[in-house]
Amino acid sequence: MLTWPHIRWQFVGFTPTPPPSFWQNLFWFAFVIVGMPASFMYEVVGHDNSTVVFVVLSLANSAIWGLCVGFPIYAVKRRFFTRAS
Repeated sequence: MLTWPHIRWQFVGFTPTPPPSFWQNLFWFAFVIVGMPASFMYEVVGHDNSTVVFVVLSLANSAIWGLCVGFPIYAVKRRFFTRAS
């Protein structure tokens, strides 16, 4: 094993993993922000590890983000792009 190249030492567990890249950190941050409403709701409901609860909370999370992003777009569109008949 001492003759293996340095890259193989990582797979055996003798060297630490490389630090995450900028893009991995950026996507992780976006994932945390997008999942935040569901995590708050999950804390209120409890930790019963139910698939049904997880699916309902995921749907509620999508609805919350749909309202938070969609309503301002709708309001701006209605305000600036309506034409008088």
